[in-house]
Amino acid sequence: MSSVYNFSPGPAKIPTAVHRNVRTALQDDFGGLPLLEISHRSLAFSEIAEESRSLLRRLLNIPSSHRILFLPGGARLQYAMVPLNFGGANGRPLDYLDTGYWSQQAMREAAAYGKVHTVASLSDKPPWRLPPPSSWRFSAEAAYCHCVDNETLLGFELPVGLVRSPSPLVADMTSNFLSRPFAVDQFAAVYASAQKNIGIAGVTVAVVDESVFHKACRETPSALNYAVQAKADSCFSTPPVFACYLVLQTLRWIDQEGGVEGMHQNSLARCLPLYDCIDRSSIYSNQVAPECRSRMNVHFRIQPQELEGLFLERAEAEGFVGLRGHRVVGGLRASMYNAMSIDGARALIAFMEYFEKHKS
Repeated sequence: MSSVYNFSPGPAKIPTAVHRNVRTALQDDFGGLPLLEISHRSLAFSEIAEESRSLLRRLLNIPSSHRILFLPGGARLQYAMVPLNFGGANGRPLDYLDTGYWSQQAMREAAAYGKVHTVASLSDKPPWRLPPPSSWRFSAEAAYCHCVDNETLLGFELPVGLVRSPSPLVADMTSNFLSRPFAVDQFAAVYASAQKNIGIAGVTVAVVDESVFHKACRETPSALNYAVQAKADSCFSTPPVFACYLVLQTLRWIDQEGGVEGMHQNSLARCLPLYDCIDRSSIYSNQVAPECRSRMNVHFRIQPQELEGLFLERAEAEGFVGLRGHRVVGGLRASMYNAMSIDGARALIAFMEYFEKHKS
């Protein structure tokens, strides 16, 4: 094969057009300096941040009540920032929906700041699914309710609009941000680190309702305070300028490729045929309930499991990289974020069908 297809769960594939534009930008002049040297206090960076905010607001129809922040530390830092900024250390319960590994990581971090309460959890055996929402147990007077919109390990994605919490709703959308439309005004905060769908590692995009700004615990460090970061236009500390520039380039690409709805339709065109290939196979299997299957991360096993090593060896030889499952759950996983082409998904399906017929 002449092409290499990057199915890595992250850092993930960058759109080809973004690669090309960045190569050009590295030779450009930004107010007398090259891109890699511009100050976060410069007019050039101010214009980068402002255009990014404007594009995000339009692409997601973000209301004026919500501020857009560019923050350091990745999603893991948000696991601490959320309870600190929502007053979690002030004695109110912290509601969490447990949908897998990353939900549990967030819960473990939040437990250092308050009493974590589990609203609902995945079934204890496959097919993985949540119980009916009518059985979920929300806390009275919770500081917030947190969910992970897409769990990458097993490929579990919450249906849009499923979580209806009586307390402010917060979502980690790191692995499916800008891949489908959703009602931003239903959330007090959403956040996404950039290395999946919106650029490279180093910056986290957070969209936060301004009503949250007065809720932070006294112990919240200034650099971790949403209100402080908003007042400083995300420049309280030096932001990762180059990573922010990649966010802008990726947002421009999404806008040119049909916006968020275009990304959604492409995600379906990639994942549905792949799930169909798995479902009609005699050796491949997926263990997530169909209504919760991720569009971004397709996890699968091979029977007998001894074949999985051979599959990975042959796949990499044919140019399919990043298909090894997470070390916690094993198996195989095809991560197909916004930049993955439909042709890439089709090529993987063709390889899987060939492998099934010629596995010996």
